[in-house]
Amino acid sequence: MLIKIDSAVRRFGLANLVAVRGETRRYYAADAPHLMIVVTHQNLVLGDLPGRVVDAAIGWHDGKYGFVRPGNEDKRHSKLTIFSVVERGKGEPKFDETLAQVLADAPKEG
Repeated sequence: MLIKIDSAVRRFGLANLVAVRGETRRYYAADAPHLMIVVTHQNLVLGDLPGRVVDAAIGWHDGKYGFVRPGNEDKRHSKLTIFSVVERGKGEPKFDETLAQVLADAPKEG
């Protein structure tokens, strides 16, 4: 799935870093009331991606401690996993959704 990273990026804060096979994966938690995390692979930094289109997958996260906002542990979260940036050829790559659209569909607290 291709996702355009937009201004919704400012709604996420870094929650954790994990080293896996020579790469750093970064875990970002959305601000309240959203129950959503973004995971970046290949040493990508979410704050560097606005305006870019990324290859990603949408799934679920079980709300493990250290990966979500305090008080939301063990709650089901949407998870956007970003694998790579789609390189630009002529013009902007087409995309399926924006980060803001994915965030709007995420579960909410309460």
